[in-house]
Amino acid sequence: MEDEKNFSKAYLSNLNVNLIIADYIHCDDTWKEKSYIPYFNKLYYICEGDGWVETGNKSLFPKKGDLVIIPANQPHAFSYINNNYYKKYWCHFTATIGDKNLFDIFDFPNIINIEEDKDYFTELFKELVILDRKKDISSVLKAKGVLLEIIAYFLDKINVKELRMYKSPSIEKLELIISYIEKHLAEPITVEQLAEIAHLQVNYFIKFFRLHFGNTPMNYVKRQRLEKAKQYLLNSDLSISEIGQKVGYTEVSHFSNQFKNYTGITASVYRKQR
Repeated sequence: MEDEKNFSKAYLSNLNVNLIIADYIHCDDTWKEKSYIPYFNKLYYICEGDGWVETGNKSLFPKKGDLVIIPANQPHAFSYINNNYYKKYWCHFTATIGDKNLFDIFDFPNIINIEEDKDYFTELFKELVILDRKKDISSVLKAKGVLLEIIAYFLDKINVKELRMYKSPSIEKLELIISYIEKHLAEPITVEQLAEIAHLQVNYFIKFFRLHFGNTPMNYVKRQRLEKAKQYLLNSDLSISEIGQKVGYTEVSHFSNQFKNYTGITASVYRKQR
């Protein structure tokens, strides 16, 4: 169970999100659509009204205070009910890990009620709409941050420990690889070792890993080493040399250079943050 939780965290750390469009709408009798398949994910925050939403094989009836996720690439339909039209914030977005849609990997609920945090979410969506209308480079980056904040809220609400992955042979291979990396950060790790664990030829394994993580295996190992080093620096009294050895660096100068390149500051300066 602990390995599965660690794998979920490692997988989610590679999440990439992009906003396509965001807005607020007071729906009318034109708010209806027969089944179609969107290539993007949808997010609704219901402020008022009643309606019906279908996603995949699920029929949903979101109410005031509900946050609704509609995954990409699934049959989708919607309609108003009883002329009690929705008032809602909405956005279309992508959320991928490697080449996979986030909602094809993890089993998220389609609806959570956020009425207790309505002021917080109203401000988040107002900001998202404003950022979408600006379209400048900094606004694009800030919109990513807002989307990540919304997804993080989902994870907090459902408890990340209970987040279930859709298991497949590929995911099971990746779990073995990530578990091995986490347990052997202090030791030499080669791409050939990892490919052998996955029972894949080296070149194919590199492509396979990049497909799921958006990164090469050895770049992933390097990042995990340095993230672990950050934890040691903040939570232990080990020397910088000892920390370097614990995360697989035999030469303290090599560790120091890699850490500064990764964080922008030296290990000793980073430690002063605790």
